[in-house]
Amino acid sequence: LCEYLNDKVDGLSEDSKKRLDTNILRIFDSKIESDQKIMEDAPLLIEHLDNESLEKFEQVKEILLAAGVPFEIDPKLVRGLDYYTHTTFEIISRNIGSQSALCGGGRYDLLAEQIGDRSVPGVGFAAGIERLLMACENEKCLELPEDSIDIYIIRLDKELLSEAYDLSLKLRKAGLLVELDYLKRSVKAQMREANKLNAKKAIFLGGEEYKTGQAVLKDMESSEQENISIKEIENIINKTKG
Repeated sequence: LCEYLNDKVDGLSEDSKKRLDTNILRIFDSKIESDQKIMEDAPLLIEHLDNESLEKFEQVKEILLAAGVPFEIDPKLVRGLDYYTHTTFEIISRNIGSQSALCGGGRYDLLAEQIGDRSVPGVGFAAGIERLLMACENEKCLELPEDSIDIYIIRLDKELLSEAYDLSLKLRKAGLLVELDYLKRSVKAQMREANKLNAKKAIFLGGEEYKTGQAVLKDMESSEQENISIKEIENIINKTKG
């Protein structure tokens, strides 16, 4: 990108000239027409991803597709801060007019370590509260759920993340509040999280039961538990709602 802009500097705006040495990718974000014209044929970051970044990018897209979340790849999307790693994103609504972005953010896996803490993976965003409220009102989703969740999915085998995620999607589509562990924590730590979230039920995924197509469904209040077929989603839903 530096090489591409090397003989085009004189045509850039003053702000973009300053960004050449501070945050060159932000020139893609310029709203000035002359800058936009210059950047039309500029090399894109997405064309120069290393293997690790490309693999993570593909994983993000696979999860979004599996979840049924519509998305567009914007090769010129950049954020105003330079501590992001891998993914950056914006979430938009079609129901609030031309200013459609509700929030924007990304991953910053190296930030905590850079400011002197231990290595901690992270993701975050900044949101416009007025836009969020307007979108919620227009999309009629202002009703708040009770302070609990219906099901917490506990993985007994760490390699079952994809299966746990798939089960959570099916249950969420049925209107249930479902959470699961994304950090490959121990069963004990997952149980603590389930209790912290005041889960009504817990599904234990893995072990000998999983080999026979079953999971253990536990009532978190009474501690009663039973084996249940993973494929019989309706049965799980009925037992949870009942």
